[in-house]
Amino acid sequence: MLCQGDIWSPNILWKTDEYGEFHVGGLVDWQVTQVGSPLEDLVFLFHSTLSVKEYSTNLNDYIQFYFEQLKAERDSMDLPWESLDELIKSYEITYAYMIPILLPLTVSMVDFEKSCSESKPG
Repeated sequence: MLCQGDIWSPNILWKTDEYGEFHVGGLVDWQVTQVGSPLEDLVFLFHSTLSVKEYSTNLNDYIQFYFEQLKAERDSMDLPWESLDELIKSYEITYAYMIPILLPLTVSMVDFEKSCSESKPG
């Protein structure tokens, strides 16, 4: 499967429909696209956009929604997971090897946000 490789909130373009509902309008920054597990994209997206509380409370709901959407859009393509439980287990494994990659980015973002807030005029 094709993985975008850098899917976090600044790389997602949003649009609104006639009811004011937000929908993904497109993705940008495709330089590190590769064939691999889409769970790497999912881990990166969730880690970079969800609060700790949101992540711990709703993660399985988000993964279930993802699985249902993937099954609906796959055409005749086989998925690497036959069940939601298999997908969740694969996500947990992917998270375990992705977190060492993501942690330095997270610390850098927190440091950057802190320095920005400290430099604001009082």
